[in-house]
Amino acid sequence: MAARILIQASNYLEHIDQATVQRMCRNSIALQQTLSNITASREIALDQAKNFYELLCMEPDVSLHILSIKSFFLSMSFRPLTGYT
Repeated sequence: MAARILIQASNYLEHIDQATVQRMCRNSIALQQTLSNITASREIALDQAKNFYELLCMEPDVSLHILSIKSFFLSMSFRPLTGYT
């Protein structure tokens, strides 16, 4: 659930640059550590959210190639990658 919220938040970002991606990756790691301390289990979906934000700063060709390989990204929102926000 937390990972979905982080990913959906990308629809509301006005500018996505390297600093934004780093901040969202740090947020997902901090959230993952906090949840791990509470539940004593790792939230794998937050790794996927972190990977999603890392894709946003890659070249479009590289991102699309990675997306075609990684099936777990298929259910996520690709609006930021296409420019339709």
